[in-house]
Amino acid sequence: EELDDKFQETGEEENFSAVVLDESLLNVDLFGQVNEKMVLVFKRYFLKLAKLYRDLPGKKNPITVTINSSGGNANDGFAIFDIIRSSGIPITTVALGGAESAALIIFLAGSKRRIHQNALLLTHETHENDLEGGAHTAHSLVTIGNQLLITDKLINKIILENSKINRKTLARLKKSEKLITAEEAVKYGLAHKIIKNG
Repeated sequence: EELDDKFQETGEEENFSAVVLDESLLNVDLFGQVNEKMVLVFKRYFLKLAKLYRDLPGKKNPITVTINSSGGNANDGFAIFDIIRSSGIPITTVALGGAESAALIIFLAGSKRRIHQNALLLTHETHENDLEGGAHTAHSLVTIGNQLLITDKLINKIILENSKINRKTLARLKKSEKLITAEEAVKYGLAHKIIKNG
């Protein structure tokens, strides 16, 4: 089955995300905000790619997912992580520019992870961006707090299981919100290889 469209934009300018599929049908680019629309488009493309991949005869190159994103919704990052990991297909993820916050979770889904030499990674303490948006009751604040704790535990689990980072280092990185360079990403086991320029 042919894929009819090779590019899909989603959202308003501040929530812009793009999912781009190249002609080889083995490379998908995820750019912009990690959000529900990105998940929907990625899932649609990826399920078709997975079927095409399984039907290819002989030795196959892995599918590559390139990410350039400052992050977005953690649940949507978990969704794309699970779509990739549950596929059973070898996936190489590539950080280009940056993979921050929810995008770092997506990056960690790759069985092989590569990072461009000037790309940056970032993890941070989980926070609720909507607190300024309106009044909250004591009960809703407790609920939000519980949701943040559960989300934070999932993020920590994914990072700890897919890197060489220990809990103490992870807590320090999240608290400082320090950008992680390509060299540090390899040292921490977040990435496996640096893609060097020329």
